[in-house]
Amino acid sequence: MIHVRHNTGARATVVAALIVAVATGCGTTPEPDPYATLGGDAAVASYRWFAEGDIDLESPEMQVVRAYVESLDAWLRTKDKDAVYTGFDDFIDPDSDPAPQRGTVNLHVFDVEPDTDFEGRPSTRVGVCFDYSGRPEENSDTGEWRIRRTAYYDSMYVTRTDPATPNSPAIDPQHRLPYPTWNVFDGWDVQRFNDMRTDPESPRTRCLNDPPFDLRAYRNPPVRIPPVVEPAGPGWPTVIDG
Repeated sequence: MIHVRHNTGARATVVAALIVAVATGCGTTPEPDPYATLGGDAAVASYRWFAEGDIDLESPEMQVVRAYVESLDAWLRTKDKDAVYTGFDDFIDPDSDPAPQRGTVNLHVFDVEPDTDFEGRPSTRVGVCFDYSGRPEENSDTGEWRIRRTAYYDSMYVTRTDPATPNSPAIDPQHRLPYPTWNVFDGWDVQRFNDMRTDPESPRTRCLNDPPFDLRAYRNPPVRIPPVVEPAGPGWPTVIDG
C-alpha cells in the first residue's frame, strides 16, 4: 500500500507520476512477430515428410535437407526472403515472378547414404521424391483446381562444414511448429545434383516410375474446392528459451 501525505505538492507529484506511468504503458508497442510471415505461409502451403526403414527425419542431416527443400519451395512460390528459414541463401532465379500455390507437398525419402560431395568432403547423399498431387493449380478464369504434375525427384549432398557448431539449441520435441525458429543451416553446406542412376531399384527410378502415390493423379478432373492444407509433418520442435 502506498501512503501519501496530505499536502498539495506531494499530491500533485504523485498524480503527475501516475499520469506518466499510465501514458507510457498505454503507448507501448508490442514487438513484431519475427515469424509472422512464416506462420502466414504455413496456412496456405505445408510439407509432410515420410521416410523408409530406419531413416530418421529428425537427424541433423535430415533436418538440413528438410529446411532446404521447404525454404527453396517457399522462395520459388513467394519470392519473399521473409518466407524462408533463417540461414537459407540459395535464392535462385531472383528476377522471375513468384508462382503462388496452395496445398500440401508430400515428400518421400528413399535414399540416405554416406558419400563425398563435389569438393571431396565426407558427406551424406539424400534423395527426395516429391508428390505434388496435393498442390493443384487454380484456373483464375474458371475457379477450378487441377493437378498439373505429380512426381519430381531431387538429390543433394549435405556436408558438415563446422563440427564445432551444435546441431541445434535446446529444443522441446513435444511442442512443434510448421517451421524452425533457429538456424538449421549453421555449420552445414548443401549441394544439389542430378542423380542419373537409372537401374530399376535406384531411388530416382522408383520415384518417377513406381512411387508410393498415384502418378496419374493429373488425369483427375478439375474441382472447385481449394486443396486442403494438411498439418506439417513431422514439423519442427520449438526452442526452449533461456
